Order: sequence, then C-alpha cells, then structure tokens
Amino acid sequence: MRKIVILPFDDKPITVMYHNIAFPMGIIQGNAKTDLIPWLCGKYINCYFDPKSPQNKFNICISDNWTIIDKIIFKQSIAIDRELFSDLHFDILTLLRKMLSYGHYVHGNCNEEFIPGKYSYQKAYFPHDFLLIGYNDISKCFSSVGYLNDGYFQRYEIPYENMLNSMITMKRERFEFNFRTYNQDAEYSINLELIKEGLTDYIKSENTLKQYQGDKSYGLESLKTLSEFFIQQAEQNKRIDNRYTRGLMEHKYFMRLRIDYLLQNGYINDESYLGLTQEVYNISERIHMLGLKINMTGNISPIHKIHEYITIMNSIENEYLPKVLRELENHINCKSEAVV
Repeated sequence: MRKIVILPFDDKPITVMYHNIAFPMGIIQGNAKTDLIPWLCGKYINCYFDPKSPQNKFNICISDNWTIIDKIIFKQSIAIDRELFSDLHFDILTLLRKMLSYGHYVHGNCNEEFIPGKYSYQKAYFPHDFLLIGYNDISKCFSSVGYLNDGYFQRYEIPYENMLNSMITMKRERFEFNFRTYNQDAEYSINLELIKEGLTDYIKSENTLKQYQGDKSYGLESLKTLSEFFIQQAEQNKRIDNRYTRGLMEHKYFMRLRIDYLLQNGYINDESYLGLTQEVYNISERIHMLGLKINMTGNISPIHKIHEYITIMNSIENEYLPKVLRELENHINCKSEAVV
C-alpha cells in the first residue's frame, strides 16, 4: 500500500451550502475533464423549506445530491455491528486507508469532539458527516475537507488517532461507511426535459420528482417561507442562519448560469432574461451580506430589508421565468416535430 494517497478534489466547490452537496461537487470538479455547465443547467433548479427539519430547513437540492441517479459517483457501503466490531478487533484505519488507495473517497459520520479545528473539538459530543480524500502514513494523518471553526470550507488534516476516536465514540449501534467512486465515463450533457420539469415545479411551488413529504414548501413559495423564518430567527436569537442566505445566493447563481447557457446556445432567445437573472443574483448577494452583518453586530434592523429583497426577487422571477419556460417548451416541441 502506498505511503501517501491524495484523491482529486477541487477545494472550491461551486456550492458549499452543505457538506452533502459540497462533497460530491468537489469530487466532480476535481475529476471531470469536460465542461460541467450543460449538466449543471439541470441541477439546483427547485428548492424547499422544511419547518420540521432540526438542522437543514432550507435546501437547494431536491434529490440525487450525490449524483447516484446521474451515474457520476458510485457508492458502496459497509455496516458493522458494534458488538461484532469489538469481537473481530476490526482495524478501521487500515480499511479506510486501503479504500482510499483503491480510489474510493470515504464518507461517513464521526464525533467532531475529536476532530481538531472543529467547533466542538474537546468541547462536546457532536455527530456530523465527513469526507476523507487521502492519507499520509509519514505524518499519520488523513486528508479531509469541510467546514472548520473559522467558518470556511477547506482542506485539513485529521491525525489517525483522532479519526479513530471520533468514530468509536459515535453513539450508534453500527459503524457505517460509504465509499464513493468517481465514474471516469460520466457524461455532462444538457437535459432540456429535466430543466423544463424543474422550472415548472419551481414556478408552481411543487415537487414532482418524488412524493411530497410532510409540511415542506417548494419553489417560490419556499422562499417566501424562508423570508418569514428569517424574521422569526432574528427576533428570537438576534441572528439568522447564514447557511440559508448562502444557499439562496448559490441558488440564484445557478439560475443565472442556466439562463446564460440557454441563451448562448439558442434554447431561448430573449436577452432581457440575462439582465433580470443578474439583478436577482445581485439582490441575493446583498441578502447574504446583510445576514452576515446581523450576525456580526447583533443588530437585527436589516432583517426587514432582507424580507423586502426576497419579495422583490420572487416578483421578478414570477414575472420572467414563466416566459423562459414557454420559450424552452417551444424549442423542445419544435425539435420534436423536426425529428418526426
């Protein structure tokens, strides 16, 4: 087994809202040899707000965050009962290093109480997901990526001993690991039908990709709910969740990327759309900055400006996106007629 292994990973994923979408995007961006934009046009279109979720109420990824359905990243899993683990004297560190040496990224959950640089390090038990992208037998450290206590998504090292302690102290009946492998034959072509379905759901505040669950709101309606939640958060806690303001900004980034590509390639024709999607993105940047300001100062007065900005964004998108959708549908229909 090699002494040092580092698998490809882009340290600046195009989305870093949550680990579970930043991890796969970093793997994809680190491995892909072709343009990702055509494929990205069909991703992160719809969004949802789930009031019952304890940690991740707002999300810009409805399904297939690990791109299993798209056949870009493959997954193998292993689960070992804690009792069996003890009886077999299972060597976790050797397993993880061997899988990395075979080209498998290691994904799972650990207790961040033992991970240097994390907020909970040496403070309290805190289970969270992790991704290992390599190891170094000389320094006896794993290479990992994710958020540290300084609030930045980054690459960092975890000493072998700390990694082991972070896993064996997990309060679960099983040790579970996912081994993620990049598909070197992955394709990144555009899927116009997927874009059409995503935009339709977003505009109508629906979700046809999977069964509606619980009290989730989708699309434009979810942004209205998010705005109301920001006010509630600010009034109760004197701060808001900047993961959500970042996610909102990333969602508008992807919408701008999508509209630009569709225009450049003749799928839609009205160039005024690009100015509108740029305007919405600019507003989302202001919202994110105001959110950071609230959390830094404790002054919640900008929260009403955030609410106003989201209302403006929704109004703009509700006006122009149905027109985009109609143009795209006309293009798809004309293409179908030409084939017939």
